[in-house]
Amino acid sequence: MFLFFYLLKHLPGNDGKIYIMPTMLIALGGYGFYRIPLDYKIHVIRSRATPDEKKAVIKEYTLHLNVKRMIEQDNYFNIVYRKYLLWPVYLRIYVLEDKILLNAHTYFEYGTRGIIDFGVGPAAANHAKDFISRVLGD
Repeated sequence: MFLFFYLLKHLPGNDGKIYIMPTMLIALGGYGFYRIPLDYKIHVIRSRATPDEKKAVIKEYTLHLNVKRMIEQDNYFNIVYRKYLLWPVYLRIYVLEDKILLNAHTYFEYGTRGIIDFGVGPAAANHAKDFISRVLGD
């Protein structure tokens, strides 16, 4: 590894261009190791409100979104909406007695999945968490 960084610093003539591609691949791989766990992060919102009040807040939140599909089953919400006209976001929310659990990540309709979404998934999760926390006030 030391040799790799030494060669990056002391490039031999015009042959230095050969080190640009490995550097970019290592950077992309490092970003992947940072980014992939964010898709599986569960955000917890603690609240003393009743489950019906929590469901009403979630339905109010969906009014502000460009919802393509929403499925509600008892205490579980499965929402697909388009954010910034580019990437659909897959938002899952589960309502419990004392807390709300939510997860969001980018959604690709044709089955392909990549890690480069420019932070749309984590931003959507933080936006939902902030809105629900602000409205419930706990």
